[in-house]
Amino acid sequence: MQTESEAVYLKQVPLFAGLEDEDIRELMSVAKRRTFRSGEVIFHREDPGQVLYVIKEGKVKISLISPDGQEISLVVFGKGECFGEIAILDGLSRSADAIAMEKVECYTLQRSDGEKVSGTGRHTWHQSRKWDSYRCAPDTARAGFDGWLVS
Repeated sequence: MQTESEAVYLKQVPLFAGLEDEDIRELMSVAKRRTFRSGEVIFHREDPGQVLYVIKEGKVKISLISPDGQEISLVVFGKGECFGEIAILDGLSRSADAIAMEKVECYTLQRSDGEKVSGTGRHTWHQSRKWDSYRCAPDTARAGFDGWLVS
């Protein structure tokens, strides 16, 4: 799926901005392109968290359903933003729902993709300083209805 323009796009995403061109090419070689229709659920709370999403076009709403059934919108992401990174790091299930608000085109990277790429010793989900110092979505840190946060 790798094209030069896609690699250039990924490098413009703040999470990946500091990576070398070779690292970006390696990530793009394992990334997949996905499209979601408006209103389509990308993932549900409690789904296994194995994928990071980088939005190329469109908007995605991250939300929770309260105990009384009301939707609580946490954040809306758009072009150039990413979401789903917390589950990539901690390996736990999804902490919220993600729903396409309009047609969404995105790149996806599996948790295992970081391991494939890190096999070169150049990049890894768990050792990169970028992951330690930057959150794609700080507003969507694991949150509960009782107000606790888990980063």
